[in-house]
Amino acid sequence: MTKIEIVQAENYQGEDLERLKQAIQLLENTINSDEFKKAVIDFKTHIDGGTFHFIRKEKKGLRIRTFKLKRYTNTEVLEKILKGNSQFKNKIELKLKMEFGDDGDVVGYKKSGSSTIHTYEKFVKNMTLTRFAAHIIHEYCHIIGFEHSSSSKHDKLRDCYSVPYAIHKMLKKILLGSNASSCQYLHMK
Repeated sequence: MTKIEIVQAENYQGEDLERLKQAIQLLENTINSDEFKKAVIDFKTHIDGGTFHFIRKEKKGLRIRTFKLKRYTNTEVLEKILKGNSQFKNKIELKLKMEFGDDGDVVGYKKSGSSTIHTYEKFVKNMTLTRFAAHIIHEYCHIIGFEHSSSSKHDKLRDCYSVPYAIHKMLKKILLGSNASSCQYLHMK
């Protein structure tokens, strides 16, 4: 069983801290469920060899650079998630910071070289616990080394098939049911 521990919760107080703890508990329960494990193991797509997308594209001016990243099997993706980021096996340690201000539709982010998950206050206060838990697992996937392209929100390679987005959408689909995802995965119809 993988445990999740909050080691830092900067700017979280009162109701916001309680909501964070509830989202973390929901996340911990879900990633340890047989349904989550099966969803990751059985993950199949219509593109890119039928597996998670491990290529990151960056657009700089008119040039697009493509980086080929290490490919993992579905089992390796699951193991990497559940192994945790702690010196102790099967333990996820999270540093979180609630950001005041706003960045439009962006819920939060993880800065390059940092292991802190930043989330904007308006989302902390207003999003459902399911969406909050899905945001945290998305950013945690970045912490353990999974990336996605930085292109528009309409890029299916980013939105549906990269590990951070696919795991995010899997979690929401498990918690909310079949209408929770706009992505078509072969195993979750």
